Order: sequence, then structure tokens, then C-alpha cells
Amino acid sequence: MKNDMDKSINNPSILLAHHLLLKAVKRREVELDIESFGNFLSLSEILGDTKDDGEEVKNEERKAKFTKKDEWEQIEEEAFATYFGVDFHIMDQVNGKALIQKAAKAGSDCAMGKCYQEGWGVKLDTKLAIEFYHKSAGAGSSHGMCRLGKSFQTGYGVTKDYSTAVEIFRRAARRGNSNAIYNLGICYDEGYGVEKSTKIALSLYHEAAIRGNSHAETNLGFAYMHGNNQF
Repeated sequence: MKNDMDKSINNPSILLAHHLLLKAVKRREVELDIESFGNFLSLSEILGDTKDDGEEVKNEERKAKFTKKDEWEQIEEEAFATYFGVDFHIMDQVNGKALIQKAAKAGSDCAMGKCYQEGWGVKLDTKLAIEFYHKSAGAGSSHGMCRLGKSFQTGYGVTKDYSTAVEIFRRAARRGNSNAIYNLGICYDEGYGVEKSTKIALSLYHEAAIRGNSHAETNLGFAYMHGNNQF
């Protein structure tokens, strides 16, 4: 028993797993030499061209109209990061819910869709939730894309379609959305809409983890804990 414990203590993969899991739970920004533990693929290698054709052009034209983010965009970023515990935020669904409702009032279509999905301050309405997610995604919101992709992945309000979910997650991932990158990792992990690939899945978890996504950190930590870090 002691020998097994000593081996675990001296095993760099196990130590990394513990660090990642602690980071995910406590949401601490600690420096980890993750790169040395695996030959990860870069996001550009996985996604190819990071520009999103027409959508990217539309988004850039839209951004050019403002010198800084609109109020609702700023609140939307904070709201979803807080609610889901991503982008170096501690998960707080109580405050996250309040921020999402605030973002909805300020004009966030994605936040409004989440309110209709959950019945927060409005009558629960799946059809309207999907409509707002479509509108948000079409306007270039990576959060809207992520919610819409998740809807296709789970079959919420639409016919379940893994291939469509993957394509939408890819669009949001090109914008650096850590939840989209994480969800794309799940697709490769499970073979949802793509050929199953542990290497790509772990690379995507890594990409999301370095962006402060606690869910990706947890998955990456458990992968290392179970010795699944071979490339």
C-alpha cells in the first residue's frame, strides 16, 4: 500500500491530475507546466482556418460600430462565466442567474433565451428560447452559438443532431469560447458527430482549461489520473 502511494506521489501525471482537480474545485489561477505532459494539438490545427467566413465578416462589421462592448455584451460575458464557472470565474449559479436576467433586460438575446429556457422572470417557453439562441448566434455571439450547439447536442427544442452541434461548437470555438471548446472536446471524447479521438478530445480540454474552464480542467485531471495521457 505504501509503495503504491509513493509511486502516486512521484508520478508526474498523478500530480498534474491533483493540481488540475484542485484548480477546478477551488478556481485558483495556478501556473502548471501542462505542455510537458502531452503533445497537444493546437486549436488552429483542430479547427483549421480560425476565420468563420461570412459570420466572421458580419461580426467584425458589427464590432466596428462600437468603440467598446455594449453594456449587454459586457454583462453577458460576466453572467455566463459566473453561471457556468468558466473563464477563471468561480461557479455561482445564484449570482449567475441574476446577471443573466440583468443581461436579458439590457438586450442580450442569448440571456433572454436562457431565461425562457429556465422560466426565469418569464413563462417557460422552449420555442422562444431556441428562437433567441438562433438570433444570438446569427448576430455573432459565441455564447448564443454555444447554447444553440448544446440544444442540438441534447435535443432541447430541436431534433437532436450531433453533426450540427459540432459545426456550431466549431464556430464558437473559433471565437475562443471556452465552453464551446470544452463541448467540442466531449464530442470527440464520445464520438458525437465526429470520429472518436482521445488525442483531439484531450487537446480541446487542454485548450479550454488554459482559458480557465473548470469543467475542462476536471476532465483533463481525471484523464491524467487514469493514465489517459498517451499520444
